[in-house]
Amino acid sequence: MEDLVAQAWQGRVRVPHFQRDFRWGSQDVVRLFDSIIKGYPIGSLLLWVRHSGVESVTLGELRIAAPEGENTFWVVDGQQRITSIANALHPEGNRHSPFSVHYDLKAQKFVDRPRVMDDYYIPLPILFDLVELIGWFSDSGRGAREYFPVAQRIATMLRQYKIPAYLVRQDDEEVLTDIFDRMNNFGKRLSRAEIFSALFAGPEEGSAQRLSLSRIAERVDAQTGFGLIDANTVLHSIRARRGPDPMRDIRGEFADGDRRVTSDFPGESQESAYAESEAALVRAVAFLQRDAGVPHLSLLTYKALLVVLVRFFAHFPEPTERNRILLRRFYWRAAVGGPTVFKGSFTQVSRILCALVRPGHEETSVQELVKSMDRSVREIPSAVRFRTNEAVGKIILCSWWWLQPRSPLLLVNGTKKRSFGAARRTVDGGARGAPSFPARSPERPAAMGCGPALHSEPDGVPRKLPRGGDPSIRLPERSGLG
Repeated sequence: MEDLVAQAWQGRVRVPHFQRDFRWGSQDVVRLFDSIIKGYPIGSLLLWVRHSGVESVTLGELRIAAPEGENTFWVVDGQQRITSIANALHPEGNRHSPFSVHYDLKAQKFVDRPRVMDDYYIPLPILFDLVELIGWFSDSGRGAREYFPVAQRIATMLRQYKIPAYLVRQDDEEVLTDIFDRMNNFGKRLSRAEIFSALFAGPEEGSAQRLSLSRIAERVDAQTGFGLIDANTVLHSIRARRGPDPMRDIRGEFADGDRRVTSDFPGESQESAYAESEAALVRAVAFLQRDAGVPHLSLLTYKALLVVLVRFFAHFPEPTERNRILLRRFYWRAAVGGPTVFKGSFTQVSRILCALVRPGHEETSVQELVKSMDRSVREIPSAVRFRTNEAVGKIILCSWWWLQPRSPLLLVNGTKKRSFGAARRTVDGGARGAPSFPARSPERPAAMGCGPALHSEPDGVPRKLPRGGDPSIRLPERSGLG
């Protein structure tokens, strides 16, 4: 690493124009250096070796007057790591976030720049330079002289750390952009759920009996017939139950000693968190099916709303009848309004709405959720452009499901024919592989309705609507959308 840093400071490491901007934060840089001193691999570099002219090079916060050179290294893969290392170890770069990394001699770990400095915090540029390090212990750090052997050991590990690099010697820039494209777009990245599962997998022994994200999804489906919820939604549900921000960093989820992690259930074990989250998921799904009229996962408009409901039912397992009605109203207003209420971001949807659910305050939580939809769109969904995979299509299908058959018989050209009975029995599970949708509770008012293709006259006989009727969906006042 010592050679790589020297090359970067001399302007012999450059970033091509097709690279993305620097995106790492302070904790990313801290974790990089922590991996280095632990001897962990930090990935290999891919460098394009070519002739380069005199140029003013920008590398993070560093501005370098780079000379002409025959063997200049252009970074194809590894920009975030090289930029972080070169800046954090440089006196100028270390002054700026996110590169202002220090080493805490007492805690023996890397930290972002502390708010209050003392003798035990060494800036990385000093730690990396042996002469500067000796001078620092004679002056600013003289109160921490007993830690000099520790600092010397860390400094040696930094300088001697080896980073594997592949060197490509190719004059054709199109070849390099092709390599870059293949490295960044081929294959599938690990999802948050896959990373979380790997981090908290536990020992191999007993793994078949422990709850996992996929096993929770299977058990919820077995109990409700709602369908298999994807692992990412299960993960966000677990985290929403434990704290108001389901998108927080996943690494310290069950580390009670981590001050960055706040849990509504301090001291809770992973096993208990999984079991309680499963129970909250079942309650949330039951609410969707019986109160809101969403019989199956395939008809759920936005999974982020399920995550919010899980948090609510985790803290309020048996809400009052009035609050269930208001919660239903919130769901449908959010479903119709969509994420546009929160500037189109599903991340913002879950963060903002989960934060409104406050443990111990059921009434306030429901009122705040309903109030959050004050700016939502109240337009009635139209069936003119009907797509079953879009939110509007799912809303319409839910409204049709909620209305149920008007009659077991249908008049077509004056002839009685069977209509809905067989279809309903099929959907209820008679057909092989068909989802089993639970019937809605007859005592509950309709969450949403629509103007059906058929309507019943006072004599109870269904008849067709007249030609040219309004094709838009009509919702009753009881939907809560008015």
